[in-house]
Amino acid sequence: MIVPDYAAPAAVLVPHFYSDLTPLLEEIAVRTARTTGVILLTREPALTEAFLAVQPDRKRYRVVTAPFDSPWLRDRAPVAVRTRAGMRWFVPRYRYQGRPRDNRLFWRILARGHPVLPVPYLPGGNLVVGARGLVFVSRDVLRDNGLDEPGLHRHGAA
Repeated sequence: MIVPDYAAPAAVLVPHFYSDLTPLLEEIAVRTARTTGVILLTREPALTEAFLAVQPDRKRYRVVTAPFDSPWLRDRAPVAVRTRAGMRWFVPRYRYQGRPRDNRLFWRILARGHPVLPVPYLPGGNLVVGARGLVFVSRDVLRDNGLDEPGLHRHGAA
């Protein structure tokens, strides 16, 4: 069963870097930290340390320093699947290769203790998972990832 996106998380990953999105990402981190943990993914440690220095409850935050290309990391994020043997992590297929650091990021993070498996017919992008593990995805996301009807046949998944 795929674990629903809206299951209560132990922490939320927020990318943190210099851009016009920095104030918005920091506001998301501050509001999230009121109720759950925050993992700040940074490629600029000095910026993140300055942000943390003014946070009232710093113990709610953890920092991961790693290279990444964009804030749109959810497109590349692994999907958690609960099996009889425990939790497994699957990395979705993502057709557009213009973000090589984003493509490698979760492989590197999960390689430290969680087996990661590629799934050629699980699309990256806008997946929504229901409470019982049913995945909803748009035809556009499938098409954009080469997983329309002909694409699924090429991968042996149809």
